[in-house]
Amino acid sequence: MRGDGSGFQLFDDPAVGESSDDEELPKDEVGRQKIKSQYYDLLGIRMQKLCGRILNRERINKTLEGIYFICVRCEKVCHNLDEGLVEDENNEKNMCVPCSKLPAAPPKSAEPPAPRPKKRVAVRRAIAAAKATKKVTAKATKKTTATATKKATAKATKKTTAKATKKATATAIKKATATAIKKVAKTKAAKTAKTSKKATKAAKKK
Repeated sequence: MRGDGSGFQLFDDPAVGESSDDEELPKDEVGRQKIKSQYYDLLGIRMQKLCGRILNRERINKTLEGIYFICVRCEKVCHNLDEGLVEDENNEKNMCVPCSKLPAAPPKSAEPPAPRPKKRVAVRRAIAAAKATKKVTAKATKKTTATATKKATAKATKKTTAKATKKATATAIKKATATAIKKVAKTKAAKTAKTSKKATKAAKKK
């Protein structure tokens, strides 16, 4: 990239040929159109900022100069040999010839906002989508965790209750069995005592 004070250059100047001034000028319109397309690709969103500025000056021969610029009105990349150039000495409002013949446009009250680059919008959309996905995933995970915890708690409670019931039942059975044995032993002892008493009475009568 080189500059000569009147603009800036993205492409090197072609070498000045040895041809004389009266030699036929080259008319490589296809090549110039290609370079214009390259300017659109290279500048991107800077096109609006550089509107009205000279982009590049190139020496075609000893007497003729080629100038690429952005027209301040149509905002297109133009060339002085194709669209013509009405040059502004301050390099701020350069204009192509067709636009210079149009009626003067009324002054703008305010500069319109610069269009958002498509890439930046796509990135913002991707970030928003990622956030939404993260939120949904977190919600689903929270719900799944809560359900799993609830099931685990219910299972543990059921197991503990069953164990406690089993233990209580065993204790009750053991206690009831001991009471029954004690009662039977008491009844048997009472019966034995009664029998002994009768036997003693019978012996005394004799």
